[in-house]
Amino acid sequence: MLLEINRVIKTFGGLAALSDVTLSMEPGEVLGLIGPNGSGKTTLFNVVSGFYRPDRGRVTFNGQDITGLKPHIISRRGLVRTFQIPKPLPDLTVFENIRVAAFLRNQSDRAATEAAQRVMDRIGLKEIGQAPSHKLTYGQKKMLELGRALATEPRLLFLDEIMAGLNSAETMEVIELLRVIKKEGQSFILIEHNMSAVLAIAQRIIVLNFGMKIADGSPDEVIKSDAVIEAYLGREE
Repeated sequence: MLLEINRVIKTFGGLAALSDVTLSMEPGEVLGLIGPNGSGKTTLFNVVSGFYRPDRGRVTFNGQDITGLKPHIISRRGLVRTFQIPKPLPDLTVFENIRVAAFLRNQSDRAATEAAQRVMDRIGLKEIGQAPSHKLTYGQKKMLELGRALATEPRLLFLDEIMAGLNSAETMEVIELLRVIKKEGQSFILIEHNMSAVLAIAQRIIVLNFGMKIADGSPDEVIKSDAVIEAYLGREE
């Protein structure tokens, strides 16, 4: 098992952001994590990646307990995440941003440089590699956010709304890239409100609502679930 989240609870004051959430995934698997706004999706990412410590429960990654470890330690172990709002190092170029991330797995300047160049080719940013990151469009910054994560050579990648705010052409570009890395065997979990994108990529979908897991199954099973339909559309009176 690559990832196991066992009965995780996280509260903020009197608010239960996560209530007894349990899930697991195998190596090479691609999961979609969906739910209404405020359902606990990003909180779960924050708990697993070390930005929040759970009140109760356990997170196991690649057979090791990572519960409560610092984010930089978890990333070194191979679990890396993106953020909804990209924040590249603004005074560095696209290439330099990706190269910094590549140093996580490459100790020499030459190796990190070569790794960064491969990632830029892979994500389609080679032509603007020398552009300062603060001058990028929002869509380019989103792609750079993904590139920096890929440069760390993750075993498991958490993508937090990587397509949010993109136009239709940019969204299709990201979908095609994710299909490629999926075929290459990259494991990842995708938080996304674009259901067409989730259905096109995910092998399994997990649904949260009010901090609780209400569905876990194939895309076909999940979209037909009464609990999921009610969570998104409400119950008819």
